[in-house]
Order: sequence, then structure tokens, then C-alpha cells
Amino acid sequence: MTNFDKIKGLMREKGITYVKASEILNMSVTNISDKLNGKIKPFDTEQAKAISGMLGLSKDETMSIFFGNELH
Repeated sequence: MTNFDKIKGLMREKGITYVKASEILNMSVTNISDKLNGKIKPFDTEQAKAISGMLGLSKDETMSIFFGNELH
């Protein structure tokens, strides 16, 4: 399961707003918010890659954040 709190925390640390994320991911701010708050279907693989790039995550960090609980 995706660690949404980790994503939101990293976004805050890096000064990436939902508006900026929506531009990078080409989706609405509402959609970003709903996904990050677990209200709708989580990010797909391409969106996860875009978020990883936006946050400057390593491959291991990306795997841990997006698939951590599923790999155990």
C-alpha cells in the first residue's frame, strides 16, 4: 500500500504544492488531494514514476513508498 503520509511530508519538505504537483502530473488539484487522502483509486504506475521524479526519489525509496507493505 502506498505511504501517502510520506509523499505529503516529502512534498512539504521540498515546497511542492498540490498546484505544482497537479501541473507535473497533469491532473486536477482536487484529484491530487483525493488520491493523497485515500478517497479515490491510488496513483497508477506512470503517476508513481512522475511523483518519484518530482520528489527526486531513488528506486529503493520509490519501491518503499509505493509498494513497501506489499513486498513483505
